[in-house]
Amino acid sequence: MAPQVKKTTKVGKTFCKSPTVSEERLNEVPLKKIGSKRHHQRKNQNPPTRTPFRS
Repeated sequence: MAPQVKKTTKVGKTFCKSPTVSEERLNEVPLKKIGSKRHHQRKNQNPPTRTPFRS
């Protein structure tokens, strides 16, 4: 991905900017969804592990 981005920037910044933004947005949506799901699982696991330590 790094070499491709460099090549696109050299060819044309305007052309590379539009596709990169759309690709980043599409990649960010699933990444955020996965991150939120993982965070929920961690939050559920954190309270039970902290309760025994505190008590």
